[in-house]
Amino acid sequence: MITQEQVQQVVAPFLSKNVTLEDLRKIQTQLTELYTQAGYLNSLVRFLPQDNHRLEAGEGIIVYRAIESKLVKIEVQNLSHLQQKYVEDRLWTYESKPLNAKSLEEGLLLLQQDQLISKIEGKLIPGSSQGENIWIVRVEEAPVWQIATEISNEESPFIGEWGAKAILENKNVFGVGDHAQVEYKQTEGLERLLANISVPLNPQNGRLQLSYQFNKSEIIAEPFDPIDIRNESFTISASFLQPLIFTLTDKFSLGINVEHRESQSFVFNDFPFSFSSNVRDGFTELNV
Repeated sequence: MITQEQVQQVVAPFLSKNVTLEDLRKIQTQLTELYTQAGYLNSLVRFLPQDNHRLEAGEGIIVYRAIESKLVKIEVQNLSHLQQKYVEDRLWTYESKPLNAKSLEEGLLLLQQDQLISKIEGKLIPGSSQGENIWIVRVEEAPVWQIATEISNEESPFIGEWGAKAILENKNVFGVGDHAQVEYKQTEGLERLLANISVPLNPQNGRLQLSYQFNKSEIIAEPFDPIDIRNESFTISASFLQPLIFTLTDKFSLGINVEHRESQSFVFNDFPFSFSSNVRDGFTELNV
């Protein structure tokens, strides 16, 4: 905001002096420049005769009216699958009064980092009343579907070092930024299925994620392969991550995660077996 000290610096040279109409215009221009230099778009200061009856009465008091710009509408164009509310809600968080150019620019640059958006640009147009602005925002959406396959040797040799993985992902299932992914991997002794879905809960990108993972593994390496050691396990988890600081230069988030895991080991294919004395029938259960 424009401070009283800044205003006093502008008017100080004219105090206790006879001022001309040109002086009044000069003060008006300099006060408007305070808004412009601070990045407050379309804000201005006006000297209006109807506000200055005390000056006409000889009291020596001059009144200037500050018309501070404000944002009255955001119009999002060129959307196909992404819902308009998703973009609007995130951009409204950068609205200020008076309307600040730097804040609007930061909002666009941060939204450009969203994986759902490949390009975004905006411009301001005047509203129906003085000081009112409409923000026209044009968006190019990024592809939402991703299908990938991979062959790698990242697993342990005990369950089959080489394996293949397939990933199916949709980054915007219902148009609200909800993300779903299914991943399947198989080696000679491993089957792994991972599924998760995450949903944004607020314009500050607080996100809830639910996940499920199933693993079925069997030791195939000598000398253990005749024993038919295998393990089956699954994990269900829920997490919430909330960004508390999200600017172009600083990011900080807090989150919480809860998990439930169950696992059971077998030998000779179907005989439950415990490899630890405190585990019964090879079954373990863990809540984190």
